Amino acid sequence: MARRSKIRLPGQLQKKKKRDLGAALEQLTRYAAALENPPLHIACDTHLFRIETRWTNEVPATYQFELDDLAEPRNLNILRAVFHNPEELRSGRTREKLTKEAADRFQSLSDSLQHRNPDREAVAHFVNQLVFGFFADSVKLLPQGLWKKLIEACNRKPRQSKAFLAELFGQMAKGGELGFEDIREFNGGLFDGRGRSNGRMSRSTSFFPPRASTGA
Repeated sequence: MARRSKIRLPGQLQKKKKRDLGAALEQLTRYAAALENPPLHIACDTHLFRIETRWTNEVPATYQFELDDLAEPRNLNILRAVFHNPEELRSGRTREKLTKEAADRFQSLSDSLQHRNPDREAVAHFVNQLVFGFFADSVKLLPQGLWKKLIEACNRKPRQSKAFLAELFGQMAKGGELGFEDIREFNGGLFDGRGRSNGRMSRSTSFFPPRASTGA
């Protein structure tokens, strides 16, 4: 009987249980060019599976589930698609579409704030601070998860959103701490206190667009 050879996916890394899969995927990203840029990056630790898509000019999608979750047809279909039809895992959202959605959301926010604050310059300055906050989070200049938690708190408690944001922006102006997290100093005048907006976010404002992410 012929011995079966072990097959590994080009974009797959296996780690011991409870290892940092995020770090594993970052390592895999560094290998991507040598592997001819596979559209799927996969890491697992024999317990948790994380699959990230990497199609050119398309917003990545993330799928995550545990080994026990394979009993659910949806997760089993995801794993089957990895081997037999990766195209099924496309997010279907281009970067151009995502950029337009983000621009529309910030424009709506700006319009909403200007109804309550006639100082257009202050409102524009505040929106620029928000835009930079999203950028700083995306390139990991802020502690991981901090910005998302802050914005989610603003969405839950819009009357307190001004205080939440002012506390972070104040620390970003000079460098310091927020809770137990170290905050870097960001110079250039964006967070020096000028152009503060007196408005608060409305309850209908949602900063996070629908994410191209699924799984636990």
